[in-house]
Amino acid sequence: MTFLCLSFGLAGHVFFSWPPFEQQFFDVIPTSERPLAEQEWYHGAIPRTEAQELLRQQGDFLVRESHGKPGEYVLSVFSDDQRRHFIIQFSQYRFEGTGFPTIPQLIEHHFSSKQVITKKSGVVLLNPVVKVTNGPNYTETTRRLCPGWPER
Repeated sequence: MTFLCLSFGLAGHVFFSWPPFEQQFFDVIPTSERPLAEQEWYHGAIPRTEAQELLRQQGDFLVRESHGKPGEYVLSVFSDDQRRHFIIQFSQYRFEGTGFPTIPQLIEHHFSSKQVITKKSGVVLLNPVVKVTNGPNYTETTRRLCPGWPER
């Protein structure tokens, strides 16, 4: 039995593996044009402690709604052996410098350009932490069906 393994990249591409597991991609709707709730790295109103548990390696990141301040959004990132949290400024979505019309456009800019979140922090976004929506066994099933799937 042969399986086709799909994953959706932050830059709006669909990647698939087919023996011999070559990676190919096709353009789809740019993810920066999708609503925030549809972003793979958006985890909703999860507590800070839960976000911290999901961040395991250099550059891991996710966006969440602040648990204490509904309507405020936070970028949580693992960098230099620390879990750091950056409030996304609301007037124009930004950390410092240029603002963007939407949070997805802000995140896409920093992810694709590897521009630091703030000059002082030096934090760079490398790995979106994808929310699991298909039940508790989704990751294990993916690993079993797609050899070489990255450990999380």
